[in-house]
Amino acid sequence: MFDLINGLPVHPLVVHAVVVLLPLAMIGTIAIVVRPAWRLTYGPLVVACAAIATILIPVATSSGEQLEKHRSEEHTSELQSRF
Repeated sequence: MFDLINGLPVHPLVVHAVVVLLPLAMIGTIAIVVRPAWRLTYGPLVVACAAIATILIPVATSSGEQLEKHRSEEHTSELQSRF
């Protein structure tokens, strides 16, 4: 399902998005707890950031499995072509 976009693997892109967005959402949550005046301004942004990161977690998992499958098929065909 999630394999390549324009010949590039999707997995590293999605994993980096999750790795960046989840800590940002955590820091944003702490910031709006410490400064309640920021809740109306930054609250929706923090929620959106957390939601997007959460949605991307299964995408990262699926794309990683597809990348692993693709790489093992390439390796198998490469070994077969040598013999």
